[in-house]
Amino acid sequence: MGELLGLDWRTYSMRAQGIEPAEVEALIEAGSPVITYLVGGRLVWHDEEDAWPAWADARTASERVTAGRWESPDGSHAVVLVFHGRAAAQLGGVGLSARRPRPTAGKSGSAR
Repeated sequence: MGELLGLDWRTYSMRAQGIEPAEVEALIEAGSPVITYLVGGRLVWHDEEDAWPAWADARTASERVTAGRWESPDGSHAVVLVFHGRAAAQLGGVGLSARRPRPTAGKSGSAR
């Protein structure tokens, strides 16, 4: 499935697909970022106070949303939410670019 370079400069790999809502909420409560994967390949990074609203959007989305747990080598976790439908393109947030961000850049990152 590949790797994801987060805005926290960690490289994440998928560890579990199809995780349950209770696990998503526990990971967010523990401070894990949420990354939304939207139709067309757009990634959006949500951390700190942005993580809960991203999860709320997923829970109320009209299309199917799946969640996965990703992990970095240092044991940090991230939640990746995959939106499977057209309405996903309307969600807000700051997109991740295809290149590694500069340290001073805002909320941008890359997937590889």
